[in-house]
Amino acid sequence: MRRHSLLHAHTCFKISSRRLIRHRPFSNLSTRPTTLLSKDARLLQLSSSLPHNYSNTCRRAITSLLSSLSPSSSPSPLTISTTQHTSAPPDLLYQAISSIDSYPTFLPFLTSSVIHSRSRPSSSPSPTTSREDSNTAYPTLATLTISFHALTERFTSLVHCDPTARTVEAWSGTSALDSWRSSVSPTPDTIHEIETALARANASEEETLFEHLYTKWKVGEAEQGKTRVELRVEASFKNPLYNQLLRATEGMVADKMVRAFERRVEELEREGRR
Repeated sequence: MRRHSLLHAHTCFKISSRRLIRHRPFSNLSTRPTTLLSKDARLLQLSSSLPHNYSNTCRRAITSLLSSLSPSSSPSPLTISTTQHTSAPPDLLYQAISSIDSYPTFLPFLTSSVIHSRSRPSSSPSPTTSREDSNTAYPTLATLTISFHALTERFTSLVHCDPTARTVEAWSGTSALDSWRSSVSPTPDTIHEIETALARANASEEETLFEHLYTKWKVGEAEQGKTRVELRVEASFKNPLYNQLLRATEGMVADKMVRAFERRVEELEREGRR
């Protein structure tokens, strides 16, 4: 049965992207290996519609994974980090990063962003926090949806925005709540608000996409009027195929994310001049 599934996956890989591969509806990622391979075969076919160089990278990753996939496969964490300098104004760049509800308008494949709760505006802004920032209720809990052809995945993130330090942090996965608590040291009232929002969003169930996800953005001023932006991502998927794909494309992930936010800042600047 397993040999048949592997042969089926490689056969699907060779089919043109214009042909439709019919499979049963996708089930949760934490299913038995034969069901997992059926879904992975769909990913193989979808990768053929990507740009040539990116598609080849995905194919190599998928082929490598399928040749070694076993029921005992477990996700391993991967860290991606970058520090770049941009001409985007720091305050506007931070606004773009912290406005999670606007992500679907400019981030590729992200089709939905639902904000479940927001922080309370600060009543006494610090000297380094603008009045606009002190009146902003930043997102604290959000559910994002990623779609690519027939594939759709959702994940819920706990978010912490610090406009004084110009940082945005987010946690997802099975231990997200504990990680958020230890990092942010929230008050009992804040913990209660977040737990209530999680229950209301039906996000308290076991995370099916990420075993662990931590993202941190930090925006600061640099020399010669430039803006320094730092991005760190720690990711571990429950599906070993996704882990392999991320490892194969990690070199381009951070750059593409920074470029997307730079373009968003340009849009905000144009809107401000109108």
